[in-house]
Amino acid sequence: DFMVGSFPFASDSASNAEIFRAVLKSTLKFPKWLGMQEQDAKDLIKGLLNKDNPEKRPGAGQRGYAELKEHKFFDGFCWDGLLARQLDPPHIPKGETYAEDAAEPEQAAAVFKAGASAAEDDLEGDDVDWVDPDPSWNEDF
Repeated sequence: DFMVGSFPFASDSASNAEIFRAVLKSTLKFPKWLGMQEQDAKDLIKGLLNKDNPEKRPGAGQRGYAELKEHKFFDGFCWDGLLARQLDPPHIPKGETYAEDAAEPEQAAAVFKAGASAAEDDLEGDDVDWVDPDPSWNEDF
């Protein structure tokens, strides 16, 4: 979602149940505009979203996050600068207010409450009649 601007298995308007079904059944597709020059990004995304062998995902093995940090996509990235909070973000969204950025405690509480009610609405509106055909899919997590 962060790299290409859309969810990898469903549309932005899909319900959670639709997304879960798509993750289990759909194949990963990239937008056509994401060309060959972004092959390292595609390889990283494919690796992180590996459904067939989750243990083969970058960072999931014995070497942990070191393997992920060594992926070609991150060549030249300054991890020490990230940890020291010395990097400028490549994009700052407009029009969003987060509770920790609110100037007044009352504003922070309002932002938090709005987020909580939005999350509750999302749960209530999802496909409540849908039954997972394989409820044991997450036993290995």
